[in-house]
Amino acid sequence: MFTDTAFMQSGSQMIEYSFCKTPYWHFEAGGPPSTSRPNPTIHFRHLDTTNVVWGDGHVSWEKMTFTDKYQSHSNISAEEAEKVGLGWFGSDSNELFDLK
Repeated sequence: MFTDTAFMQSGSQMIEYSFCKTPYWHFEAGGPPSTSRPNPTIHFRHLDTTNVVWGDGHVSWEKMTFTDKYQSHSNISAEEAEKVGLGWFGSDSNELFDLK
């Protein structure tokens, strides 16, 4: 899967970024996802949508459905993430990122 991505560095500077991160870290192969999140990297910069190229080759445009409300580990607050369009689409899980 490919999406539009960006990363917010400390100091509120947005940079280009190559990775579309899942809503939850996944540390153990075959195990359940963690309860902690990475920084949001999906960038909703096209009329508040992001372009998505899925593993089967189809393309869609998705709206942001959530960002992390509890970003105490992050270098960007939820308010800042929402303001600059960084978050995730779909349900609040890794379901859309699962290869199964």
